[in-house]
Amino acid sequence: MKIVSRVLLLSLSFAFLEGCKKDDPQPTAYESQAKLLAGDKGQAKTWKLVSQTQQSNGGATTTATLPTCFSDNNYIFSNNDKQDYSSNEGVSKCDTTDPTITESGTWSFTADGKMVIVLTNTYTTQSPNSPAGLYIRFPFPAVVNTLTDTSMVTKMTIVEDGIAYLITFTFAKV
Repeated sequence: MKIVSRVLLLSLSFAFLEGCKKDDPQPTAYESQAKLLAGDKGQAKTWKLVSQTQQSNGGATTTATLPTCFSDNNYIFSNNDKQDYSSNEGVSKCDTTDPTITESGTWSFTADGKMVIVLTNTYTTQSPNSPAGLYIRFPFPAVVNTLTDTSMVTKMTIVEDGIAYLITFTFAKV
């Protein structure tokens, strides 16, 4: 009987210790957003701009018309140690002299995952035949309105010559 009691006590102790084991920690907001933007560690995701709107000094919102040579551009976010970012011309160029890679650098989220910051190391200026004002360059942090596995909406405020522009970018995963 003593052996049965000891085995039972040992089994209950083991079950209790297993039940008290720490659960895996929940991912931080930063980690969750990074996975949505760029995939699991070691992966990358490609996005395309599907629409862009602009509002000047709180006025009416206007929608940019995206020419095909711009709307096929790719925005690639890698979930690697450097958190690389690049954009390229896609299938068609607005001007044959435009470089294929238009921008490259790194990306990061704020700790709460509510802003994405893209630091560009390389930015290629557009040719005179490229659509003015349509190159997406991330010179400012962008507020992340929505980020899912397949869509992203960001807003960026830029003040230029005393005019505050609120620009909304809507992306779809390729």
